[in-house]
Amino acid sequence: MLSSYLKAVPAVSRLLSSVRRLLGAESLSELLRFGLVGGSGVIVNTSFLYVLHGVFGWPLIPASVLAVEAAIVNNFMWNDRWTFRAREGTPYRFLRFNLISLGGLAVNTMILALLVAWTGIHYLVANLAAIAVAMAWNFAANSRWTWRKVTQVRPHAPLTLSRKERP
Repeated sequence: MLSSYLKAVPAVSRLLSSVRRLLGAESLSELLRFGLVGGSGVIVNTSFLYVLHGVFGWPLIPASVLAVEAAIVNNFMWNDRWTFRAREGTPYRFLRFNLISLGGLAVNTMILALLVAWTGIHYLVANLAAIAVAMAWNFAANSRWTWRKVTQVRPHAPLTLSRKERP
């Protein structure tokens, strides 16, 4: 039993490293922080969706769109300062984050609507499944575009000719 566990640990470690590289994470802790921020976004999203649709009776799709946007704002603020540790917030970074999140919004809303319509799953459970799928897209795209690490480019040394090559 113990030996099979020990054999599985390197396999799990390789799997996590592969997922980290596939999604573009600098480290597993960065991916974990992104997941925790996403968890806070789930709470914001689900709360807004419940209040707008469940309490106020808004139609599901407009309520979902507004709930997702509220979570996007929450997630940007936390990811900017904590996950990716940006020193200065910029409107351009928020715009990039929001554009990428529109893709996540489309995925989220489509999956939510399909699960509710085709399977009859409760809308809050379907919403959690939709959020999980959208999160993978959001992390991969944001880590590569919104918070990409810009490498310092060193200028090339000036071109000099040897004595033999000089005219």
